[in-house]
Amino acid sequence: MSPSKVDVGNPPATSAAPRPRPDVTPEEEVPEAEALADDSREQVFEAFQRWGYLEADLDPLGFLRPQQRPELNLSGAAADAARRAYCGTIGVEFMHIADPGRRRWLQQQIESPAKLPNQARVLERLIRADLFEQVMQAR
Repeated sequence: MSPSKVDVGNPPATSAAPRPRPDVTPEEEVPEAEALADDSREQVFEAFQRWGYLEADLDPLGFLRPQQRPELNLSGAAADAARRAYCGTIGVEFMHIADPGRRRWLQQQIESPAKLPNQARVLERLIRADLFEQVMQAR
């Protein structure tokens, strides 16, 4: 091959060591495997955010089966966590919301662990409801 022609079909051989990025110092550089894992996790969660409500178990009697989506045929820890958040007994469809701040807030609420109810407050509300029913029946 003459020096004026460039072979674009085969890239030149490079060494196995990764090249340092000139715009990032070594202290700031994220390990490549960790960055790929974060990207993969984000892609898994994005698929469940978009389509998870279709696989949610919304019918307690079992007459209506959840729709299976090929995009959600995923496995792994991230898929299991996303499935718990988005495909349980509550379905959430929120990716159509235009405001990213509202979408982010909903996402945080869905993916955060459920808070334990204040049992004293629940009992007090039940007693009030029972008392209200008794008053309404007396009239």
